[in-house]
Amino acid sequence: MRAQQRGVKAWGIAILVALTAAALLSAGCASTRTTGEQMDDGWINTKIKAKLTSDTSINSFNIDVHVLEGVVTLKGKVEKEESKRRAARYAERTKGVKQVINEIEIES
Repeated sequence: MRAQQRGVKAWGIAILVALTAAALLSAGCASTRTTGEQMDDGWINTKIKAKLTSDTSINSFNIDVHVLEGVVTLKGKVEKEESKRRAARYAERTKGVKQVINEIEIES
């Protein structure tokens, strides 16, 4: 069972990396930011999503991560206050993050 869970997480992380790369390529045409800045934000996003995905107590598919110039905004819904705090902590501890805006709501 654990091997199966690890396999699912690995696929989830691979999908996140692919989506981030696609977003960076499509955003490059309309932005005034340098490619390096966009890549930094993309990698920050990917690292945070990977951390969220690896935490089985957080449903990472319910959390949106947006990064702009190192400022991370977290949005979505979680079941517990602790999950909200953990998501913010993962973001804060990610290299390159300047600020975290936590707009995650607790489901009632």
